[in-house]
Amino acid sequence: FEGADIGQLARMLGMDRPPLEGRLSARATLTMSGLSLPEALKSSRGAVVLSMSGGVVSRQLVQMAAADLRALFSGGKGKAHITCLLAIADLQGLAGPLAPIRLVTTEGTIEGFGQIDLLKSWLDVTIRSEPSTTSSVALDTPIRIHGGFDNPSVLPAPGTFDRARLTSPYALNRLPPDLQQSARASPCMQ
Repeated sequence: FEGADIGQLARMLGMDRPPLEGRLSARATLTMSGLSLPEALKSSRGAVVLSMSGGVVSRQLVQMAAADLRALFSGGKGKAHITCLLAIADLQGLAGPLAPIRLVTTEGTIEGFGQIDLLKSWLDVTIRSEPSTTSSVALDTPIRIHGGFDNPSVLPAPGTFDRARLTSPYALNRLPPDLQQSARASPCMQ
């Protein structure tokens, strides 16, 4: 789909209002076979490219992701304009790697990678702000978001941030050609 309103999608899925506002585009492929739907889902193979150009995001969310000390004092009021958002998932049995994740805003750039399992409603994602895009009082510490979709834990990530997982050609090369083209067209890949 192209240009779906994020707020309307969230309401349709029974979710709370997301911190993003704007129009989302999604391209996906899914193949599956089996004698029943549960069997087919377990053997499914697919990929998803989510992208967005324009829109707004909560300034507080971006500042918190950057561990920006301004969020403690000003509360990060207002909205940051979104330049682009890109997230790519490669799914086997509706679970698999999620990389790259990239959100470019007027407040900074957030990038990440991880794993997602749609059948179990679970994720394990590490994000980090790109230091050259944030304020001088941002700590730019990697953050791990782990657990069920309904109540994930959010803690500082152990170890170092493996930026190679974002820039590896494998992230795009694992996609079908039409989805590769869609991902490469995103301003987030420039």
